[in-house]
Parts: sequence; C-alpha cells; structure tokens
Amino acid sequence: HAELQIAAYEVIVQIVEHHYDVMGDHMIQLGDMTATSIQQGPDKIALTSIEFWCTLADEELFRKEIEREARSNGTPPEIESRNFINQAKSSLIVLMLQSLTRGQKDDE
Repeated sequence: HAELQIAAYEVIVQIVEHHYDVMGDHMIQLGDMTATSIQQGPDKIALTSIEFWCTLADEELFRKEIEREARSNGTPPEIESRNFINQAKSSLIVLMLQSLTRGQKDDE
C-alpha cells in the first residue's frame, strides 16, 4: 500500500514538471492529500509529498525567471507562474514546522 502511494506521488511530481499548466483545477485536492500525508503518513510518503511542493516551487522559480527575462526584453513571457506556492505559503509553513516537530519527536 505504501509503495503504491509513493509511486502515485512520484507521478504527480512528474506531472508538475511536465504539465504545470493543468495543475490549477487540482491544487486544492493535491494540497489536502499532501498535507494529510505530511502530517500523518509514514516518513517515506511524507517525504514524497514534500517533494511535490519542492518541485512545484522549483517550477515556479523557473517560470518567474522566464517572466523577468521576457519583461526586461519587452516581450510577453512564453510561460507564466500561477503562483501556487505563494497562495499556499501560510499553510506550507505550518506543515513544514509540524513536519520538523514530528521528526524531532520520532528521534526522542
């Protein structure tokens, strides 16, 4: 069961990398799923859920750089960020802090 969940999150990470523009309609569900996995799932599943958010952040940083370059050249950007990370940052900060706390409790 855990291997299947990990594989599913790995596919979602690949979707972020290759099909970012279709993620919008699914971000609420993905946010809920990954939050639950980070808070309650086994460590391997929690880490794969965190990888989803890291990959999304990397993609958005890349897109913001493309946007900046295009604007500095006076051209419209070919791709744009949908700012998912910025919209979720408050929840993500809480999740990451909870994850760190969880890791410290597991170490004790």
